[in-house]
Amino acid sequence: MKLPSTLIAAFTFSAALSWGAEQDYYQEFIRVFGSNSWSRSTPVAAFLINATNTGLKITNAVVDLKDVMASGEVSGVRLGMTMDELVARWGKPPEMHIIGSQGWLSGPFPAVRFSYSKLEVQFEPRTNAVKMLGFDARPLRLASGLSTRSKTNDFVAVLGRPERIQNVKGTFDLLIYRLPRWGMTLWFHNEDESQMFWVDLERLEGAVAGKDEI
Repeated sequence: MKLPSTLIAAFTFSAALSWGAEQDYYQEFIRVFGSNSWSRSTPVAAFLINATNTGLKITNAVVDLKDVMASGEVSGVRLGMTMDELVARWGKPPEMHIIGSQGWLSGPFPAVRFSYSKLEVQFEPRTNAVKMLGFDARPLRLASGLSTRSKTNDFVAVLGRPERIQNVKGTFDLLIYRLPRWGMTLWFHNEDESQMFWVDLERLEGAVAGKDEI
């Protein structure tokens, strides 16, 4: 069936508007912060944040950490996503900060941190791609019989042996997993019966943005 030319034109115009809207957020960010280096002294423009966007973003009934590790993704947001893709999914962040960050597998790097309820997303300068994604595991239900009160050995039994186990100041134990293009770190709080409370996903150097290429 041949579509009327007026309908084709309307569809083309709508698609063009949608494409433009997807590009708007990052372009506005660049107008404020520039693209080569981000300064902590630069004030965050009010139109880049939404203080009322406080709802939980991880809405999966059950979170499978094996899938999270294998995909570099949680609740529709993945490593390598652009700012526009993230904002289309979760909305503008309630808070934004320019920071000096530390990847457990890739070392220090400058970043902008988007802080949502119970999770954080970090972007590197120039790349416009999610470098790190971290979330609070305590409000979540976990698959494979795990919970945040499970022992480290239980997580190893489900996820496999980590690349290394690291202790931080006697307070935290970290299980650090490395895949070819990203890694996953589980944080355990030793002063709270070794509760697993936080999960970090980290995109490694040389990874290419895009769902099928991270």
